[in-house]
Amino acid sequence: MNQDARLPVNKHAADLAEAIARFLVTAPTLRDPQVMTRVASFLSTCGSLLALVARSGFILRNFHTTAVLEFYADVYQRSKNLGSVAKGWNDPGFRVLDMIYIHHAFLPTFKARIYEIVEACASQGCCFQIHRSQERGIRLELWTPLYGDQLHPGALKEAFRALAECRRRIGRVCAFSRTPPTRRSRR
Repeated sequence: MNQDARLPVNKHAADLAEAIARFLVTAPTLRDPQVMTRVASFLSTCGSLLALVARSGFILRNFHTTAVLEFYADVYQRSKNLGSVAKGWNDPGFRVLDMIYIHHAFLPTFKARIYEIVEACASQGCCFQIHRSQERGIRLELWTPLYGDQLHPGALKEAFRALAECRRRIGRVCAFSRTPPTRRSRR
């Protein structure tokens, strides 16, 4: 059992609130209006995301932030990885996303049936980006947006349902994996 799972939820919330308060009180850079605005945006966005995920019955793991992403977190329902949710610092909303990997041996099939793959994603309101690696094949980043007034548990659940259906339809067209291939994999 995960050690964190034994702690009461209120203990996590209290620890998080204390850490945020300690940061806000001790951070000298918060005198800069631009930094304060960015921190306020981050706290507001994270609060919205945490409330949305909690109401949806999902679990967040591997939360992180970067210079480009205001946040990124993997989303689980019990032990099942549903995908992730992310937001760029300048994005107006969230991206609900998932990655699939197509081994280089299956690229001819992928290329020949790309129209079917585009149609499979578009019919679910999903977009995709292709990232190619010469030796490993391609990574397809599937995503669907959530904006402003759509932020309710039903919308988040529907976004993950749409991604799952998109994956299912792509799987009927071309073999893929949800884990990246290793350099040694030979399918």
